[in-house]
Order: sequence, then structure tokens, then C-alpha cells
Amino acid sequence: MDDHFMVRMGLSASLNVEPDMEVVAEAANCEAALAACRQHHPTLIIMDVRLPEKSGAETTAAILKEFPDANILMLSTHSGEEEVFRSLQVGARGYILKSAMREELLRALR
Repeated sequence: MDDHFMVRMGLSASLNVEPDMEVVAEAANCEAALAACRQHHPTLIIMDVRLPEKSGAETTAAILKEFPDANILMLSTHSGEEEVFRSLQVGARGYILKSAMREELLRALR
């Protein structure tokens, strides 16, 4: 989940070539993310920390309220963002920087 189309496309393209991964949905905001979760029941969600309307932490909390077993990995530009810590406090499983190498992302997801 990211509000930037190019980020979503890059993540999808990178993950869909992995034999053990499949991107089942993409979303640009909280409401779209909740709708996608209701439809697809994903096992893992990659969530941007900074989103329009509702923050990544608020969106994470909303998803976990409805889907308590969801695994959410936060995606952030900066490691010291307060929003990252808020997201972890509401139940995100971890975070990774947008500057991370592809292999780092795959390790974090697995």
C-alpha cells in the first residue's frame, strides 16, 4: 500500500517474479486498503508510513482491528520517523526503508 503509483508498480513487478510471492492487490489509501483486505485476505501487507487522509499507523490499526492476524511491514523513507514507531505500537510487524536493496526487502518479507 502506497499512494505513489510508481512505487506500487515497482514493488509489484519486483515481488511477482518470486516463485513464493504473489501480489494480490494494491491500494493508495486506507479505504482502498480495507476493501482489498476484505476481498483478498492477504497474508502480508506492505504499508507506506506516510499516506494522504489517514496515516500509515491509522491505516494499520484499522486493518488489524478487522484482520488481527494480518502481517504488516511498514515502508519508510527515514528510519527515525515517529510514524514508524506509532505503526509498530499499533501492531505492525516491522519496517524497512525505501532505500533498501531488493534482497533486504525479500528477507524482511519472508
